Amino acid sequence: MVSRNIVLGISTCVFIGGCTGAKDYKNYPAGTTDSFSSSKQVSLAQAPSSVPQNDQIQAQDLLDIQVYKVPDLSKIGVRVSDSGHVSLPLIGSVRAKGLTSEQLENSIEQRLASRYLKNPQVTVLVKEATQRRVTIEGFAVKPGVYPVKGGGTLLQAIATSGGLSEFANINKIFLFRKAPSGAVSRYHVNLKAIRNGAAKDPILHNDDRIVIHRADAYYKTKRGIELFGGVLTPFVTPFAPAPRATASQ
Repeated sequence: MVSRNIVLGISTCVFIGGCTGAKDYKNYPAGTTDSFSSSKQVSLAQAPSSVPQNDQIQAQDLLDIQVYKVPDLSKIGVRVSDSGHVSLPLIGSVRAKGLTSEQLENSIEQRLASRYLKNPQVTVLVKEATQRRVTIEGFAVKPGVYPVKGGGTLLQAIATSGGLSEFANINKIFLFRKAPSGAVSRYHVNLKAIRNGAAKDPILHNDDRIVIHRADAYYKTKRGIELFGGVLTPFVTPFAPAPRATASQ
């Protein structure tokens, strides 16, 4: 009877990950997300170059566009249209969505220089960024979809979700990002390096997904103790050393 209960408990512990109802991201993203064209590793010391430090301009962002010493060509408080363009004096419609401030500055300067001005200097300031959203899946305290302002970082998003849960695997956190072409890249995030300053905290883009995997060994051990500790205890206590006799005995 003793051996039967012990074997039953141990056998169940082995398969506990499949009978608790907790979602296991061990095989993610197979079958649960878009296929990705490349898998890139975040350096221990640096963020990947494809995760820019300047967020991209989005539709409905409010911009201040100034042309140095030419106020008539400047546009203060211009809203990016739903199609992703802004309308400027002389040069007309210019695509802004998907560009950084610096890239838009260069685009406007080139168009002005081609016909109207010699060595124009343009400054673009994102005065008001529309809310972005990121999805946090897996073992955060409160996984879900969260709004982030332009410039919001990965650490800030995880903090908004309540932080990592007890069963989170800090070494298995991935950032998924879709390019304008539709290809999705997967980045392995070194959270320890980011926290101690050895790596930059990546600025998030709209519709980024952060997936936090489970620490399987700890999870199964903890759940095994919770579910079967009461079964195994009676067979362990008889081997405890007998109390020593006192002098009065």
